[in-house]
Amino acid sequence: MKKASQLSVFFPAYNEEKNIKATVVTAVRVLKKIAEEWEILVINDGSTDKTRAIVEKLSKKYKQVRLINHPQNRGYGAALKTGLFSCQYPLICYTDSDGQFDFREIDKFLARIKTSDLVIGYRISRSDRFYRRLLAKILWLVNLILFGLNVKDVDCGFKLFKKRVVDKIGNLKTESAITETEFMVRATKLGFKISQVGVKHAARLDGEQTGGKFKIIFKAGLEGLKLWWGLQKKFFLKLFFWFGLLSLAAFLRFYRLEDLMVYLGDEGRDMLVVMDILKGKNFPLIGPRTSVGNLYLGPLYYYMITPFVWFFKMEPLGPAVFVALLGVVTVPLFFFIVKKLFNQKTALFSTILYLISPLVIEFSRSSWNPNPMPFFCLILMLLLYFWYQTKKPFFLYSSVVCFALMLQLHYIIVLLIPYLIFLFYRQKNQVGNSKDFWRASIILLLLLSPLVIFDLTHNFVNLRGFAEILQGRSNQGFNIFDVASRARDRLRQIIGLFFAFPERSWPTNLMALGFIFVIIKKWREEKEAVIYLVFGWFIWSIFSLGFYRESFYPHYFGFLFPFPAIFAGHAIEYLSQQGRKMKLLAFVIFFALVFNSLKASWAYLSRASVLNVNKVKMIVRLIERESEGRQFNFSLLANNNYDDSYRYFFQLWGIPVVYKKEVADQLFVVCEDEEVCHPFGNPKWEIALFDVAYEGEIEIKQEWQPDPQIRVIQIVPK
Repeated sequence: MKKASQLSVFFPAYNEEKNIKATVVTAVRVLKKIAEEWEILVINDGSTDKTRAIVEKLSKKYKQVRLINHPQNRGYGAALKTGLFSCQYPLICYTDSDGQFDFREIDKFLARIKTSDLVIGYRISRSDRFYRRLLAKILWLVNLILFGLNVKDVDCGFKLFKKRVVDKIGNLKTESAITETEFMVRATKLGFKISQVGVKHAARLDGEQTGGKFKIIFKAGLEGLKLWWGLQKKFFLKLFFWFGLLSLAAFLRFYRLEDLMVYLGDEGRDMLVVMDILKGKNFPLIGPRTSVGNLYLGPLYYYMITPFVWFFKMEPLGPAVFVALLGVVTVPLFFFIVKKLFNQKTALFSTILYLISPLVIEFSRSSWNPNPMPFFCLILMLLLYFWYQTKKPFFLYSSVVCFALMLQLHYIIVLLIPYLIFLFYRQKNQVGNSKDFWRASIILLLLLSPLVIFDLTHNFVNLRGFAEILQGRSNQGFNIFDVASRARDRLRQIIGLFFAFPERSWPTNLMALGFIFVIIKKWREEKEAVIYLVFGWFIWSIFSLGFYRESFYPHYFGFLFPFPAIFAGHAIEYLSQQGRKMKLLAFVIFFALVFNSLKASWAYLSRASVLNVNKVKMIVRLIERESEGRQFNFSLLANNNYDDSYRYFFQLWGIPVVYKKEVADQLFVVCEDEEVCHPFGNPKWEIALFDVAYEGEIEIKQEWQPDPQIRVIQIVPK
């Protein structure tokens, strides 16, 4: 067998004058044969016999033998700790000094250490009294229950391991018979590879065993419980932290959800489509039409909310619960990604700022196509990160799938296409396999094929819509200064919305400058993954939004929601590392942002109830009652809404409303905005049709005001 290059051996010893010489001499003879360089340490744990004197004589005879003396007896655990941290060579072995183990069996350990970090012995046939063997079984069971440590013979005093295991574990907390257990538990938790090997165990010929005394067992038991709590304390603190964090996230997303969730025409339209899906009448391959550009989205959102509509028995609350749950799940996902890209402190600061942002909360509390965008944005970022790190095609293909799904939620995500192409081709140059990119392109086309086919069969309505958006209604030519100005406005807008500051206030401008400083300062210091997946994504997105000339709404920022929190958290973490004054400044900024965000979020949650689903239900029931079971026409007058929110409940409850060009003998008009509440002569087609059918001979029969802002008018022929 090839010799070990360097090996340290130590023996804990207490009152072993009759055994220590034979044990050390045997070890010397074996080590001369198996190691090029070696040392023997005897840890004399306050012996009251001649153990110390014998070892001192041996150390004079053998220069590799060294005595380490404890002035007083501190116990086996203390001797073990002293030995562990006194050895100097890369391989460390320890065994008992009473001669019950045959040191020549170290060959078995050396053979296993090549593929392991620790090799621990187990006694094949234990030569101890019955109660000692019983204690060993009890210890095994306790270790399994308390620590999940399934080792055959944890207190077997014959082990070999690499010094880096000791260095990684660091200081041990216990100092008793349980210390061996602590050493093994910590090694296991750190992921070191452990092998086990059977060894012979002879009966003790001389000296007294002390490990079975009640005092020692009692101390070991107390320290075992202390060890368990010490190991579990961090787990329980993490559990408590995440319970608090997720409870806060859930509270901010579910509190008064049914009262404050948006339920307008878009939500009613989605419910009508899902109703047809559940009834088997229709399975859509195209999604809703957008208000800007007349673009058609994909049908993904319909499919996502269908199970929740079914589970909540066709109530519009179901899809809102889905979005809120997704918002809660996004919080730990956000922490995980930021921790991967940066560090734990940045992740902690960023996650807290993200979960309490009034902008994020508002769009986590209602059912709408763009609202799941932050979740998918983080999934895409995570997949790109794994692809960037591993270069495995699976993560590339998964990223393409995720992007295709995001494209179905809102068309604004097309702005990322040039950035993703740049990222893909940069990575392709490193990987050197273009087939993966062609395959990814085919996957993207297949996933978007319903949209492509729809465009081909509908006069390229989406393509023309994109061209119109990019050109802008003003038909002005390209001006880089206008683009830069709009990009600056977008940066201030997202910061102001995210942290609840006025768009042009000094805090918003200061934070915008802070973001720019972080990007410039950390550009070369950070990992490439951070530069391209965080800095690159954000810079390109803000710049490309400068090309968008149409009206800009907060939900357009959905794919950028995580970034203000990331940059603010990273800046706070950076300041906290720059000395005491900067640390104080960092925490002042952090708590100021937290206070302002919570204040704005609570104001949102405490506001008076808007036109919610319950009010719509109340109005529909009022119309049902007053229509007396007869058919009627219906029209909604509002500035920013349409009537699908009401029509959903008419259809759900089987109320006989007349659609299309049929005319009944009564018309119900709901006015949501007083300024547009002029039913006579109104060009709205339902009203105009009713008016024409009766040649203008119509009148108001009754009016109701079920809400201070809403009027219901019944119009009939004269």
